Amino acid sequence: MRLVLCNCVPEMAEEIAREVIEKNLAASVTAVPGVRRMYKQDSEIKIQQDTLLLIQTLKGKLQELTDFIASVQFPNMPAIIALSITEGNKLYMKWAEENLKEEV
Repeated sequence: MRLVLCNCVPEMAEEIAREVIEKNLAASVTAVPGVRRMYKQDSEIKIQQDTLLLIQTLKGKLQELTDFIASVQFPNMPAIIALSITEGNKLYMKWAEENLKEEV
């Protein structure tokens, strides 16, 4: 299992969350609004209002998930980081894995 952290513009957060679930790329998505992202671009510090998406997925779906998010929001450099989930509630983890099995 992977926990994917993805900053996105607030206007797109719900659409991205819904689509990754519909496309079977995520078992669950939690949207955390009101996140402020700070970064440097062209020697200038930028501050941006974002929504943080916490996306639970499988390792095997990570590249497709990343490609999808990049296609709808940040084609050049999507702000996506994936963390390995090494422990968690076993019933939840089993549910998530079963939920993301390929449909036949």
